[in-house]
Amino acid sequence: MVPGGLVPQFGRALDNVISVVRAAGGAPEDVASMTIYVTDIAAYRAAVKALGAEWRARLGKHFVATALVAVSGLVDHGAEVEIQATAYLAGEP
Repeated sequence: MVPGGLVPQFGRALDNVISVVRAAGGAPEDVASMTIYVTDIAAYRAAVKALGAEWRARLGKHFVATALVAVSGLVDHGAEVEIQATAYLAGEP
């Protein structure tokens, strides 16, 4: 768990998504969609500028189809954000 709340957790979650995509032979630009789960929608809205900076630091201007879902809780104690992503990699099936 990353201390510091929503913004650092968001950055780490993006790092994790990118790490998985790279491990599969892809690049951040191969991410096609994300569902972002947050436990506090008001905190998300209040941090939108800082969250945007975290996004740009990792994905630049690569914007994907994104859904934001407010949830009452996440599995990991203290988690404020979780990201589910889909990437499409070129190559043989």
